[in-house]
Amino acid sequence: MVSGISLAEARGRDQNQIEEMIKESFLIAQENAGTRLDEFLERKYLNISRTRLRRFIEGPCVLVNSAISRPGYKLAVGDVVEVEIAELPVTAMIPEPIELNIIFEDEHLIVIDKPAGMLVHPNVAVKSGTLLNALCYHFSKTTGGTNRIRPGLVHRLDKNTSGIMVIGKTERAVGALSKQFRLQRVSKVYTALVHGCINEDEGVIEAPIGFDLNTWPRWQVMETGRPARTRYSVQDRFDRFTLLALAPETGRTNQIRIHCAHLGHPLFGDAVYGKAENERFFSSPQGQLLKLDRHFLHASQLSFRHPVTREDITFNVPLPAELSRLLESIGSITAKK
Repeated sequence: MVSGISLAEARGRDQNQIEEMIKESFLIAQENAGTRLDEFLERKYLNISRTRLRRFIEGPCVLVNSAISRPGYKLAVGDVVEVEIAELPVTAMIPEPIELNIIFEDEHLIVIDKPAGMLVHPNVAVKSGTLLNALCYHFSKTTGGTNRIRPGLVHRLDKNTSGIMVIGKTERAVGALSKQFRLQRVSKVYTALVHGCINEDEGVIEAPIGFDLNTWPRWQVMETGRPARTRYSVQDRFDRFTLLALAPETGRTNQIRIHCAHLGHPLFGDAVYGKAENERFFSSPQGQLLKLDRHFLHASQLSFRHPVTREDITFNVPLPAELSRLLESIGSITAKK
């Protein structure tokens, strides 16, 4: 039983009772400049209360310029507001018995290693199989179905990016963690394999990232974009590839993927920002031997301050098996630099 409802009963419910997702982006024009974020959204979504909208704003369901904001934030011309919220609360989601790789858990938060291929939360097209579905089931199971813990997302990973995520289990934890992300007090390190050989052992990519409704991809480097900075260091070199550790100092949407492509070294397997480079490689004899159903980007380290104990903690996770195997294959068919 899951909170008094069996999984079979939950699966059989009318799909209209499962949350309908809203996914929109707004480019702020002069007429909305100076408006509070919560007031702006309240005008857009008349059927959602301001209290619920504020709760969405404090999590990663509403982002301003790719970052978690606050309800009272005054919008400026050129701001990009991204909305991905449910019209019904998260507790309406169906818990699903999906295995989780739990790195750490206490009564305040949980740290997991998300696999590639898993969405963080449902969207318009996908209503099940997400991290939130798995967390709802896990929390219900660990509390014996007597206490429904609302998973508090404070950041995201792309569907095809694997690695560490922290999720709050209480309102206090979610608020404190959200603030750390908003103020850029969280340290993140990603491992990525990129095309080409980078000669410098370390460096910094500084290129503003903006949003354009009329182009694809919509997020890209542009002069009118927001400042974005990523540090990198070379971990290994191969004949046609470089293995990097990347630490984003800002939190723009798709920042690492965009910055690597801007540097001229797109991610291995990135079908959006490295489409041409990857298509050329995968059509070559070597490429035929090195297929990957995702891009090579893994969130390998996450450091933050515990929201209750105030202890500074760091979590590390190794590369998943498919990425380790790919590196071994590359090493066997290409020469190291």
